[in-house]
Amino acid sequence: MRNSAIHATGSSKHFSPWNRTILSGFCPSDTSGADMPSTVIRDTNYDPATRILSVWFVPSGIRYDYEDVAPATYAAFRKASSKGRFFNEFIRDCHKHHRFGERQAVGK
Repeated sequence: MRNSAIHATGSSKHFSPWNRTILSGFCPSDTSGADMPSTVIRDTNYDPATRILSVWFVPSGIRYDYEDVAPATYAAFRKASSKGRFFNEFIRDCHKHHRFGERQAVGK
């Protein structure tokens, strides 16, 4: 078993069953990115009901919404030591997204 909670298999990235067990205690009400220190990401907000992750970027403050982000992915994102690296590898190109205020999603 790999120590890494997240790993890539082919072109699809996913959480291992072991990590799903660990993250099963994730509290969906903990959706603010208040403890999101990053040089790339200013803030985040996650809505577990819609599975939309909103991300505000530094320095522009522009918000992008990422669709169908699993609660376990968001929990791992919040715990990642490098928010920008985690975002780039497991969220940015893995989920449809759009700039807030624009309707058409791009991406996966």
